[in-house]
Amino acid sequence: MPEECKQLSSSLAVDWSDLESSLTGRQKGASVPTRGLLGTPSCEKPGPKDELFFGYYFSLATMVNDEGEDAVPELVRAMVLSSCHLDPVVSLSRCWSAFVPPGAIGDVLADSGYAHRRAESFALPMRALGASW
Repeated sequence: MPEECKQLSSSLAVDWSDLESSLTGRQKGASVPTRGLLGTPSCEKPGPKDELFFGYYFSLATMVNDEGEDAVPELVRAMVLSSCHLDPVVSLSRCWSAFVPPGAIGDVLADSGYAHRRAESFALPMRALGASW
C-alpha cells in the first residue's frame, strides 16, 4: 500500500467467500485429495445447507472511510486464503493480530458470519486492536 494511503482511514469492511475447486488434485490411489479440503459452504445458495464442497475460503479486509469522513480508495488491507477445514473468521483475525499494532483499527463493518462466532474467535482479538462496531 502506498505510504500516503496508510493514514487515510482506520476503518475496515471484512468478508469471506468459498472458492470451490475441482478434484483434479487427487492422486491415483490416494484416499485424500492433495489440494483443498472438504468443507461446508457459507453462502446462501439454494439447496441443502449441510452440503460439502471441495475448496478454500478467501477472506478479505478492505479500507473504508471513517464515519463522517471523505471517501477513501477501497484498498485491500489484508487477505487470507485457507483450506476449508479452517474457520475463515479465525484465520483473518489471526492474520490481523500478527501484524497490526494495538489501537490501529477503527470501525469494522463485518458480515453477519463474523457476528455469529464465539467472541474469542473474532470480536475480542479485533477489539484488542482498537476495533469498534
